[in-house]
Amino acid sequence: MSIIALTIILFFVFQHYLPTVTQDDLWYPEMLGYYQQFHSDTVAILILSYAVAFPLGLIMEGWIAKGLQKIRFKREDWAILRVLTVANENDGYITAVDVAAKTTLSLTESQKILDDLHNRGYADLSVAKTGDILYCFPGFSNRDE
Repeated sequence: MSIIALTIILFFVFQHYLPTVTQDDLWYPEMLGYYQQFHSDTVAILILSYAVAFPLGLIMEGWIAKGLQKIRFKREDWAILRVLTVANENDGYITAVDVAAKTTLSLTESQKILDDLHNRGYADLSVAKTGDILYCFPGFSNRDE
């Protein structure tokens, strides 16, 4: 919720629930007891609303941002998903060049992610007939071994 929207909401809440003494009430203090409902000083309530809404809004926006960080993928997670998609399309056998050609990742980024997946134990290494390093993802392979 934006700070402006929160200020507007608090303004109406404060205006309704916080009766204030108007200029007329100060001239006739004996009449204060007869008033059922006091008139609100709009500027004072607006300032009070903003003074409360600003820190409260910042806190709420911080909570919302933290919640969204948990939901959003990091760039590295997105890149791993793209690498695994390419591996699935190629029956589990890919090279860094394959990944770079079929995604927006650079050759260096592709190589780094593939090495990381190999170090974590998700991919095996082999050498292709052309001499390229081939990463094998056994879960995607459709070939009989």
